Amino acid sequence: MTKQFKTAAELGQFLKQARRTKQLTQKQLATGICAQSLISALEAGTYLPNAILLAQLCERLGLSLDATVLAHYPMVSVASDFNTTVETLCNQHAYSKLAAYLAQPAVEAQLQTDEDLAVFYYYQGVAAFQGLHQVAAAQQAFKLALTMAPVTLRFLVLSAQGFVAMQTGQLTSGRQAFKQAIIAMQDLSQYDENQQCVYYQAGLSEFYIENLPTAQTYLEQGIALATSHQSHYLLADLLVLSAACADQRHQPANAKKAREESELLQQLFHLQTYQFNDES
Repeated sequence: MTKQFKTAAELGQFLKQARRTKQLTQKQLATGICAQSLISALEAGTYLPNAILLAQLCERLGLSLDATVLAHYPMVSVASDFNTTVETLCNQHAYSKLAAYLAQPAVEAQLQTDEDLAVFYYYQGVAAFQGLHQVAAAQQAFKLALTMAPVTLRFLVLSAQGFVAMQTGQLTSGRQAFKQAIIAMQDLSQYDENQQCVYYQAGLSEFYIENLPTAQTYLEQGIALATSHQSHYLLADLLVLSAACADQRHQPANAKKAREESELLQQLFHLQTYQFNDES
């Protein structure tokens, strides 16, 4: 989506028009994703979807999201269309298509090194969870990826493990995976912008279950990491979520400061972020 949305009402109207263009009813759009009442509230401008829900709706409506999933993507060494295909599908949040692509026997057969296979299983896990909603398959793929993942990939796999676990109510294992991801980042020989993903996913996971102090701690760490390396990747998103936490903790000054900083970054770099509200 290249359109900028200032309010929930604008986003709702845009998705409503896209649904009608696809000739889908609210029930058809919602099937397998969420309740029809949620679609009704979204289109009425009284509800903002979380990032996962928005990606699923956009995929069904044939819309793409501008924001990339990662600052840069793990790649395989083999000369093929694998890297380009995976990056394109991830950027479009077309995870069902990604799952179908990775399921082709010829795709995995061309990969020969352990590092290439680790990348393959990482994307397979992401696609299984985001595209097929198959938790067990996603967790199995991440386990396989970890057995052969290089240092540069290990922290991303662990973060993905943590996110899936937390999203499915496995809080203890999810939190342990996030802690391991942060420890794994210490083995990196140089700074990697994708490290910000770990803090954002961990913060978002805790935010969803209303563990706001822990969420804010993760977000503050992510913000500090990004600013210390003069990186704007995910910084606006970290600030937006931090503002949402501050709102719910009745810290208006902190929320205002984080929101203003995020808005400045969005203007400077033409970024889009998901805007949280008190009911998110």
